[in-house]
Amino acid sequence: MALRDRYSNRYSQSTEELLNQKTPVSDPVAATGTVVFTGTPVADETLTIGTDVYTFKTPRGGAFEVTINANNSTQGDNLDTAIAADATDYTSSNTTGTVTITAAVGGTAGNSIALAEAATGTAVSGAVLAGGADTSTGVLGEICSDDSYLYCYTSTGWRRVSLGSAY
Repeated sequence: MALRDRYSNRYSQSTEELLNQKTPVSDPVAATGTVVFTGTPVADETLTIGTDVYTFKTPRGGAFEVTINANNSTQGDNLDTAIAADATDYTSSNTTGTVTITAAVGGTAGNSIALAEAATGTAVSGAVLAGGADTSTGVLGEICSDDSYLYCYTSTGWRRVSLGSAY
């Protein structure tokens, strides 16, 4: 089935082609990255997140310092504690020595937060956080779909309706 072009009275793309051009993203997605501890950092080695440089110490004595511990899970907890105390542009969570860093604000801006290590037994997922996505915008009345939902762009943003089984 084709839709009639309202300006030229011609038939344009098929309904399926028009509806499946994109699937909207209603909320921005925050960029993430990981720091994985597989060994013990040495005193004065560093980890950089964004413009913040964390220094491994025994024990933590000030801002942007991380207490060294030989247990990978505890080392992850120590980094998580330092980030909670000192960071503003990102947050973190530790799961058995793998610390997930998440940009504080969703969107593509988080994809530019640097991530680098110069520490023994420490690895990072990449040079920057990744996966951040902005909210997609539409044109008032625009309609899209995927396998589960029909989306319509309104004056308040995207609205979705479950396709379900009732047609």
